[in-house]
Amino acid sequence: KPAGTTTVDLRACLGTSGICDTNTDALIYVPPGNIDMVLVHDASGSMGWIDVPGDLPRLEQAKRAAELLVMLAQAGDAYGVMDFSAKDDPPGCAPNCPHDVQVVYPKTAITDPAAQIPALVAAINGMTDREWTNLGEGLRRAQLMVLGTPYSANNKIVTLLSDGEENVKPYYDEIAADLSVVVNTMGFSGDAPNDLLARIAAENLG
Repeated sequence: KPAGTTTVDLRACLGTSGICDTNTDALIYVPPGNIDMVLVHDASGSMGWIDVPGDLPRLEQAKRAAELLVMLAQAGDAYGVMDFSAKDDPPGCAPNCPHDVQVVYPKTAITDPAAQIPALVAAINGMTDREWTNLGEGLRRAQLMVLGTPYSANNKIVTLLSDGEENVKPYYDEIAADLSVVVNTMGFSGDAPNDLLARIAAENLG
């Protein structure tokens, strides 16, 4: 669009039927707003699986997706990264295993993207897959992080990167009513996008 344009007209046509409609000043361009985002990674054992021979493991694919997201960080945003798993202690403890939720990169105000984005990427690449899957607890703690310090008036977003499998309580349905922030989901598995991830996004405006 020409420099300085704030609105544009929109013309839409139905295939090659010749049926079209035009609306004047239909789209408004506005500067992108700031966000507070927490990326919460599934670090359970199944994220180490390779679904297609020769492809990357699920967690490595999720890391690459997360790198693309943090590269969008701009001054005024805040970003944090965490991962979730549960320990197999005692062996076979599911669905009541002890949580192993780790802060990978604490929620931090973005003031110098050129310096902070590489630090975020390095933290993301340090994650490893571990044991059981406590997806509900991961989401619960991600919400606490994104609503926590540093405080701002930015929109709050949690992005869940997972294969959509859960086997340790609390399950998503047990904590769903407590979620009050937007939750986006990204699926990494032979079955992704799966029903659970799609439902989590749909029920939380993602």
